Amino acid sequence: MEQDTNEQLHAVAAYYDSFAAPGKEGSVTEYEEMYSTPLCKAEDQAVVATLTKALSKLQQQFPGQKLLAADIGCGEGLGLELLQSALNQTPSLVPVQYIGEDISSAMVAQASAGFKGKPGVLFTVADMHHIPVLDSSIHLVMSIFGPFSYSLSPEELVKEIHRVLMPGGIAVIMPYTMRLKIGFLTGATTAQDTDFSHTSKAYSKTGLEKLFDAWFEQVSIEGMNFLGNMIEKMADLGLLGSGPEIYSQILALDNHLNTFLPPECARHMFVIVTKSQNE
Repeated sequence: MEQDTNEQLHAVAAYYDSFAAPGKEGSVTEYEEMYSTPLCKAEDQAVVATLTKALSKLQQQFPGQKLLAADIGCGEGLGLELLQSALNQTPSLVPVQYIGEDISSAMVAQASAGFKGKPGVLFTVADMHHIPVLDSSIHLVMSIFGPFSYSLSPEELVKEIHRVLMPGGIAVIMPYTMRLKIGFLTGATTAQDTDFSHTSKAYSKTGLEKLFDAWFEQVSIEGMNFLGNMIEKMADLGLLGSGPEIYSQILALDNHLNTFLPPECARHMFVIVTKSQNE
């Protein structure tokens, strides 16, 4: 098992290192280019909205405290960018110190360069099963757009998330959904081995509940982007005109669609958990 885990870590690191190379435009990386579409930007704003809610709850829970966030699988720093957007949109929120970790040294180098000199920010190369912080020291754990799915030991990863969260802390996790596994209207993706036979895993709501219920009393799971890729596909075929604003409007329907569709039918899922204050 240990050998499989080490091979997995090396494979994922090398794979994502390759995306840190300059893209066709030269000024940004291939990774940034792939996720710069209007739909991707609308998805980013959905993440911002979710982070804003989490930060607001944390500020109520820890009034006056400077919050500490850990971003597992941080890539080139998108999570920090979206976290900052959440803070900027809500001036009453207190500042957040941030540590981003990723197994890809090239991604971490890009993130460190991109946010060089920003106070309260640290990027480091690390295995997400061994987050380099003390027990019960983190207010917010975040992992956006799929890193969780690369764990060969998801039970251990959930245990590690629980370890680092302080009582009352919140985790916002986005695993790959079953929709990505079947390849139905997924749009651009850097998911490695999308048949999910070895390097990554797609999840259903039931599977995630089984994992997180073992450690957390409060578990919420919702889908994000049920219809956006269909609209994007129709626009690509010339069947529908689309500007950036239409995707935000389409994603706004997610609240309603979550009432009757399983979240694994969406392009992404949010798993939001809170650590009990009694621990």
